[in-house]
Amino acid sequence: TLVVNVSLIIGILIPGVLFKNYEFKDENIESGKKLSFLLMALETALAVLCFVPNIIFQAEKPPTPPSESADTVREPLSKEISKLIQAIKQLVKNKNYILLLFGFGLYFGLFNAISITLSQLLKPWFGNNSLAIAAVGGSPVISGIIGVLIIGHFQRKSGKFRKWIIICMLG
Repeated sequence: TLVVNVSLIIGILIPGVLFKNYEFKDENIESGKKLSFLLMALETALAVLCFVPNIIFQAEKPPTPPSESADTVREPLSKEISKLIQAIKQLVKNKNYILLLFGFGLYFGLFNAISITLSQLLKPWFGNNSLAIAAVGGSPVISGIIGVLIIGHFQRKSGKFRKWIIICMLG
């Protein structure tokens, strides 16, 4: 969803803004520790800021069932677990599911690996300018949002989902 992508951008930009003038050297270790603590405190404050309104305003149950299955009477947990195991076995045997699993898993792993090592990869061009590095790190997410808006329209219009997934994976 859009919320996940926006939070990704914010998560990439905040450390860049916070560490923009920091240079990793032996004499700056204490400063780095203070900035890291400040970053953790800021993340904690943001988490609490999101959590508290949720606790206050979230209803115990929605006024209407969110889906048709929400009205159904549930079976005992042991039967539910056995059905879950059966469904997982069916998924593992499904070739298309395995292809999607590997495709998206590889993409997600690659995205995380690049995000983690981005500052070291871009250091020759940007030096210690963490804000510029954070902007470069956020650009794939922003372009992904734009791409979803554009390609999603064509995908729904043509009805050829597999073709568009392949085009996006190649891109």
